[in-house]
Amino acid sequence: MSENKFKINACKACKKNYDITDINSINQCCYDTLNAFEGDSFPDNQNCKDCIHESATALGLDECKFRSDGYPSWHQAPHYFPAFLEEEGDVGIAKNKCIDACKTNRYPGECEQNCKIDSDAVETVENYVLNQKKYGHHQNDFQKLMSNNYIYKFMVILLIILSMFCITHVAKKMS
Repeated sequence: MSENKFKINACKACKKNYDITDINSINQCCYDTLNAFEGDSFPDNQNCKDCIHESATALGLDECKFRSDGYPSWHQAPHYFPAFLEEEGDVGIAKNKCIDACKTNRYPGECEQNCKIDSDAVETVENYVLNQKKYGHHQNDFQKLMSNNYIYKFMVILLIILSMFCITHVAKKMS
C-alpha cells in the first residue's frame, strides 16, 4: 500500500470488538489486523505493544504475569478489506465489497469479522473517503436531483397536475 494515505489503529478496532478481559484475543487481533495492512514486516507494531501493555495494566497484570509478543498470522479467512480500500478509496464501499467477497469464502463468519475489524481500524485518511455512517451508500442522479427542495416541490406539483389532468380526461371519456 502507498505510504501516508491512511493511518490505522489496530488496537482501537480490536478493543471495540473484544472484551478487555480477553487480552490474548486482543493481542492476536491487533497483530493480525496490523499484518493485513502492512504485511509481515510489522513496521509500526508499537500500536499493538502499547495496546497490550495498557490492557494488561488495566487488568492488574504485570510483565511477570503476562508476556505478549506478536504472533505469527495463521489466517483461515482472508483480510480483503485493505486491498478494497486501496482500490476504492472509500471505507464504506471497501467494507461492503469485503463482506460480499466473504460470502463465497470457506469461513464467511470469520471473514466478515475481519472486514469489520479492518474497517474499524481506519482512523484517518488522506485522499480517501471515511464514510462510516452509510457504508457504501451512493445517491443516483435522481436521488441527488430530488434532494433539492425546490425541485422536489416542483416535481410533486407537476405530478399532482398530471394526475388531475388524467383523472379529468378519463372522467370525460366515461361520461
